[in-house]
Amino acid sequence: GGGGGGGGGGEPDECPVCLDDAAPGDMYALRCGHRLCVTCWSTHLTTLLDGGGADALAATCPQEDCSVAVGEAVWERFATPEELSRYHRSLLAAFAAEDEAFAWCPAPDCDHVVAHSSLKATVHCACGRAFCFRCREAPHAPTTCAQRVAWAAAVDKHRGVSGLKGVEGGNVKPCPNPKCNVPVEKTDGCMFMRCSQCANFWCWQCGQFGADKAAVHHVWKCNEPPTEKWAAAAGGMFDDNGKFHFYNERFKNHMDALAIARTQLEHARVKQAALVEAGEATPATEFLIKAATTVINSRVVCAWTYPYCWSLASDTQRLLFQHQQSMLETYTEDLAEMCDAGAKGEDAKVMENRALILERTASLHRYMRSMMQEMAPPDDAAGGAGGGG
Repeated sequence: GGGGGGGGGGEPDECPVCLDDAAPGDMYALRCGHRLCVTCWSTHLTTLLDGGGADALAATCPQEDCSVAVGEAVWERFATPEELSRYHRSLLAAFAAEDEAFAWCPAPDCDHVVAHSSLKATVHCACGRAFCFRCREAPHAPTTCAQRVAWAAAVDKHRGVSGLKGVEGGNVKPCPNPKCNVPVEKTDGCMFMRCSQCANFWCWQCGQFGADKAAVHHVWKCNEPPTEKWAAAAGGMFDDNGKFHFYNERFKNHMDALAIARTQLEHARVKQAALVEAGEATPATEFLIKAATTVINSRVVCAWTYPYCWSLASDTQRLLFQHQQSMLETYTEDLAEMCDAGAKGEDAKVMENRALILERTASLHRYMRSMMQEMAPPDDAAGGAGGGG
């Protein structure tokens, strides 16, 4: 509520709180008329803040039995800048707590409130932190919060368990040829294998095999889990029939690639900073930063499409989703390769492909946004938490 101080002249007034005399100009009252000295007002506000945000928001005149509210004008007049900032934060906290459409950013030392969008589960704070609006955890769309919890439990359950039972590490699988089944160890990053015993080529991801190298070499297009036939031919050696191991492996592949994408972004920022210093930077030179940022966002989504697939009970749903998943991965790999040229210092190649990079960045962003909007559930009830292990 509003109020006012006394005039500049006249006899000193006695403050009813501290009982000290104060010049009329150093006294202040709310509309209730209870006049206090400036020092007591300041002390009153400090005490309210120290008692917590709720006390500050419910502040009333310090005169006993007076319920006239202390308004923002009083805080602006008597609080220190630091106290006024704390008061405003309390107002914001109360607003965010009462309105489910807003949430505090979970980043340490960030005091921003973020608005929710019904079109996307992942929100971005002005501080740079991205998080799931519902659970405040790191982004995990399209996997729902319930599915994320189930996935985390499965990861804990399988921790230390390889794809092949009784073998340490996760880089040994049986040859998918039912006439062979010899254990094969993967020693590098390539998913294209050849069995040293039966000489068949095969895909480490899905177990497709054959003597024709060209027919089997399909690694980047592969997002199929191990087939039941392969699992059966392996004589029960796969843990969880290989299903969790497959999805977790692809999840980790994208998370590993995320580190590379962040390196690409850092290179792009260094290049932009150099242009700024040389006075050559324009909005048009920021295209590589936007491209690398888009790849980072897409890598996270690509990774979490695998826990999402793992949670689907319907094979029909999974097969339909895998088409979208494959398209997203294809667009992501394509743009990531272009960003890699920038990280390697191939500036001439990057500038030559600038128009194409801009087009691919926009295409990937649109596709990812459309995919997330189609899948965004109204709440966790829309997505089951059941999994394959």
